[in-house]
Amino acid sequence: MRPFIVCCTLAISFLCFSLNAAALGFSMEGNDPVGSANYTDWPGAEKVVDNPSRILQVWVNGGETNYFRGDTASLNVALEHFAAIQVPVHEIALLPGPGKARAFGEEEFTYDWRLNLLGGISHFLHKEEVDTQVYDDHPTMTVFVGDGNIELAQLVIPRGVTVLQLDDLRARYYAGLRSENQRVREAAVGRLAAIDPYGEESLARIIGTYVETYDGTETWEEMSAPRFKYIDPARVATRLQHFGKPARAILVNQLTREDVLEEQKMWIRKAIQFIDDLPDTSEAAARFHEDEAKIADFLSNQDLKILR
Repeated sequence: MRPFIVCCTLAISFLCFSLNAAALGFSMEGNDPVGSANYTDWPGAEKVVDNPSRILQVWVNGGETNYFRGDTASLNVALEHFAAIQVPVHEIALLPGPGKARAFGEEEFTYDWRLNLLGGISHFLHKEEVDTQVYDDHPTMTVFVGDGNIELAQLVIPRGVTVLQLDDLRARYYAGLRSENQRVREAAVGRLAAIDPYGEESLARIIGTYVETYDGTETWEEMSAPRFKYIDPARVATRLQHFGKPARAILVNQLTREDVLEEQKMWIRKAIQFIDDLPDTSEAAARFHEDEAKIADFLSNQDLKILR
């Protein structure tokens, strides 16, 4: 195991709330036992965290994410423990995979499922939401199917667990894009980019949020106010880059705007370079959509196995 604590600047992260905000983070590799004392807000969560397939635990500003790489049998055990956590809501998401993440600027790694536990700043941001569900106020599991170790045919869904698929999360985040709360809107952009990198409609909706809502009359100070409805172009650029070539033109256009600060243009240029360096993604996009369809078929199948 290799534990370390860092104070870092997080540019792009599913857990990130501000492009240039310093965040206190802790990362621990391996699967050493964690103990129930750390999970009093979610009694029983330690059994999910202690699954032998855990490869990494990351804590940022009170939010914790645990990453796992293992087979379907190990996942089924984790799901059974997840269903037993003493909280009122149990949601898992089945998404096309594999799961990919990067911790504190280190190399990207792949994984098969993760457990998110929101606390601290994460939980505070959830309380800002009105009529949207971008942030979760309960533990969630995300399982990735495709190019990984998880076999849908062997997956067993516990009783009392709600299963979401890509369309369900899209609907939540599309609603978040319309929020009057800037941070909720930014979070919705980041989550859409993370779960739907080949989604043309998701990209179009983000571009609408990015461009059409700004009419040129607000100062950047006004736009960065906590509850203002517009979004900093630099923050959105770091999300848009994950949509690849289709997002390039809109980023280039932002460089011509006189109201965009030079520091923000620096991030936009980095996003453009990121896109230019990407390999061809046509095959990956095809597999993604195939896996999305397989998950939809699996969930609509009348023979879906449920633990009794």
